[in-house]
Amino acid sequence: MITFRKFLTLALATFYIFIALPPITVVKANSETYARILCEDAVIYHDSNLSQPIFTLPYSYYVKIELESSNSTKISFGDSDGVYPQIIGYINPNKLTFINYVPVSPYPKIKVSTDVSDVLFNDFEQKKPYFNIPMNEVMYYYGETVNLDKTLCYVYYSKKLGYVDKISLNPFSVPLHPDEIKFSDNGGANDGANIDSESTPSNAIGENMQIAIIVGISIICISVVYFLFKPSKNKTADEQSEFSNE
Repeated sequence: MITFRKFLTLALATFYIFIALPPITVVKANSETYARILCEDAVIYHDSNLSQPIFTLPYSYYVKIELESSNSTKISFGDSDGVYPQIIGYINPNKLTFINYVPVSPYPKIKVSTDVSDVLFNDFEQKKPYFNIPMNEVMYYYGETVNLDKTLCYVYYSKKLGYVDKISLNPFSVPLHPDEIKFSDNGGANDGANIDSESTPSNAIGENMQIAIIVGISIICISVVYFLFKPSKNKTADEQSEFSNE
């Protein structure tokens, strides 16, 4: 027969085992991987050798990872909803800040317009013209690049992707993505997801404490039930004496 002392020892041992258990980590499977642009010189290229630049990606926005490798990472930039083309290219992986979540509205949706008529070029060297863009024409903006003394905007207009001189456009600005950008102690930029992941141990301690409290309450409840239904020694002795007299 298990005495109360043995029962209490067993319950306390179970309690301490629960406390000592490592925290349970829940990993959510996700087939999509994203990275954030947290440097000013993140260039997307046509080729995996990173020799044919397209434009510099706007700071604070995101790219979707298509294929990872040591020398270059294949990415996509822009929604694939058919409103404007999705840009697929390559980037230096050192220019990316990888994240562990799927961002909301990861890409910019910026429209710009011409202040004066200009020419849309196929290449940033402005050697292969498409056609002219009249005044007050609206186009989608992706990013910028510099050729010699000119800043060129990479845009989508009249079913063509190409470059137009920024000076020909009405003034505009590219707002930062609304997701907060936090800076680490060494001055480097980081996104909120990585900062939050570093605070996981404190959350794990909280989970262990919750388990400990639940186990402790369970022990108290079991102890109360034990005392309520514990057989009385006096009553048992009286019953045995009465049985003997009979």
